[in-house]
Amino acid sequence: MVATLPDFYIRKVSLDDLKYAQQAADIFNAAYGVNNHGWASVKKIVNNYYTTKEEIENYIRESVAGNLIQLFLFERDAQGNDKAVAGTLTIESKCGCSDGDLPEGDGMLGRFSVDLSYHSKGLGRQLMQVGLDEMKKANYSVCSILVFENRTELIQWYKKLGFVDTMERSPFHPPEGTTIIDSVPFALLKKKL
Repeated sequence: MVATLPDFYIRKVSLDDLKYAQQAADIFNAAYGVNNHGWASVKKIVNNYYTTKEEIENYIRESVAGNLIQLFLFERDAQGNDKAVAGTLTIESKCGCSDGDLPEGDGMLGRFSVDLSYHSKGLGRQLMQVGLDEMKKANYSVCSILVFENRTELIQWYKKLGFVDTMERSPFHPPEGTTIIDSVPFALLKKKL
């Protein structure tokens, strides 16, 4: 367990967290969805980009099985217990939304989201740091992330965290049901661990 702010903490998921799958899906969908007018939204790039409770449940099970790392940012209640999911981050050895496999030792960050009501409070940075620490523990040597190249504010944020734009670009392969509005390629950013 890693403390972030007094009312929040971040940890790897357990099977008991299956009960939070819908909350995690809702946070991801709000962060990237059409009703979000903030910097995290991808509504000008894709339609119907969302996740489901069942997909989050699968990520939880895969994390517990050791096939990936799923982190949840939790808000605590007055007694210090888990009150609600406030953020998510996944670390995988593959990427299904772009061309090609990752080189040996590379990990891909994904499904990074923070509850909209907690944006600009440092929680995303804390969640990212815990993710990087977990990657080191899992013997990853490089952290990769894909960002739509027109999301310059987000790319600048990642650069402040030590990521470098590799200048490699790849097309977005949308999940079933997602439609591309603007064919913007992904920028591949990397950080040595």
